[in-house]
Amino acid sequence: MDELVKKISSYHIFNYLIPGVIFAFLTDALFDYKFKFVQDSTVIGLFFYYFLGSIISRVGSLTSPLIDFVFRIKKENYVNYIVAEKQDVKIEVLTEINNMYRSFYSMFLIINMLNLKNKLHDDSSNIYQTTGLILAFLIYVFSYKKQTGFIVKRVKKYTASNQ
Repeated sequence: MDELVKKISSYHIFNYLIPGVIFAFLTDALFDYKFKFVQDSTVIGLFFYYFLGSIISRVGSLTSPLIDFVFRIKKENYVNYIVAEKQDVKIEVLTEINNMYRSFYSMFLIINMLNLKNKLHDDSSNIYQTTGLILAFLIYVFSYKKQTGFIVKRVKKYTASNQ
């Protein structure tokens, strides 16, 4: 088990495990489902939360083009990104943080959809819960947008000097 833990990168912790744990906690706290997302077993929990986080991350990846369009998030050409990343190691760290924000807005998007489903079926959510979830989603979308802007500026700095 120690060997497995050592091989998990910070990317996987911040983009899969943490969003999975938070999603499980919020889902159990906000909704009354028969299935409980928070696991009693630590080992099973780690695998389950990681799996939930991987789903959340994929939803973020798939919804990213729509979010980028709706919120007017501008990105840099991937080739330019690769060139700049070789010259500026901080770009990799900024990208990891950016992907974490994407995972969090994706997580809140999913929770908002669950909240909407509950509201339509049994009116179990209240206005404060709904407002809080929408605000959390927006906070992470705009954090993602701001972080993407930082990355684009750094990439442009290094690619402009090479052209």
